[in-house]
Formats: sequence, C-alpha cells, structure tokens
Amino acid sequence: MSSGLIARRYAQALLNLAARDKKTDDVSQGLHDLCGILDAVPDLKLMLHSPEVAAERKSRLLAEMLNHAQPAPLVGQFARYLESKHRLPLLHEIRDCYGRMADDLMGRAKAQVTVAIDPAPAQRERLLRLCQKLSGGKQVSLSIQVDPGILGGSVVRIGSKVWDGSLRNDLDTIRSAIAQG
Repeated sequence: MSSGLIARRYAQALLNLAARDKKTDDVSQGLHDLCGILDAVPDLKLMLHSPEVAAERKSRLLAEMLNHAQPAPLVGQFARYLESKHRLPLLHEIRDCYGRMADDLMGRAKAQVTVAIDPAPAQRERLLRLCQKLSGGKQVSLSIQVDPGILGGSVVRIGSKVWDGSLRNDLDTIRSAIAQG
C-alpha cells in the first residue's frame, strides 16, 4: 500500500474523530504545530524517524515535543498512536491530507491566483468572487502571487484544478497552432 493511501486513511480517521468532537480546526492547528517543530529541529525529526533509535527514547522525545507544542488532546493521542505504529514519518503527509479533507468538509477552498501586476482592492474582490464561483460557492481563502512573466490575465488554481487565462498561455497556444500549420 502506498504512503499516500496510508496517510489518507489516517487523515480520514482523525477527521472523523475531530468532526465528532467539533475540533476540526484545533486538530488542524495542532498538526501544523507538530510539523513545524519537526521542520525546525531536523535532528529531532531524524531521531523520531530512525529505526535505530530505541522505542523508549522515541516515546520520551515525542512526549517532550507534545509538552512543548501543547496541541489539542486528540492530536497528542494521535501522534502517540502514530509513533506506536511506526507511522510518525507520515505526519507531514497526514497533515496535508487532513487539511484538504477538513476544508472540503467545512465548505472551504484555497485559491492561488497568479497575476502579472499587483491587483487593486476592487480587482482583488472580483478575483475572490470568481474563485468562489469556480469552487462551487465554497468559502475561499485567496492567495495572490505576482509574476510579470504571465504578461497579463491570471492563472487560478483551486485544489488540483487550474484555469489559465494568462496572456502567456494565449500566446503559446497561438504559437503552437501556427507551428502545426
């Protein structure tokens, strides 16, 4: 079984528990905090992931990490469970899957919009409405990136879907059509 499938199963189980307790966002924050600690302290990450480190040592390290992070109780229990099943190396992947699933459950979407120049506030509002429409009416968190390389227009990414309305894409399409004759 692939690590992605395993991570999705763990994330779904955690989401079911969090939703039952109405702690979806608390659990999400706790997962982000734990992954942040692991990213900030690479030696800790190596020790927790290493098969050469004794289980008791890993348990103590994890307990210290949880004590420092003070995540929601469900996150602490979940992290200890992952450690007992030797699945702690999947924590980042589980966090990402959990985030996508939680957003979907809560009717939220993240939109990344790339534009050639920084949009004015009125344009940002129009982009937000467009993204809400494209996402099927979900509550959208909008992230705008400026890339003069697209020349004009915009590129919108919501989840795995991309709408490329950039001038660069239009020119590339025309160029390909001309080349094919």
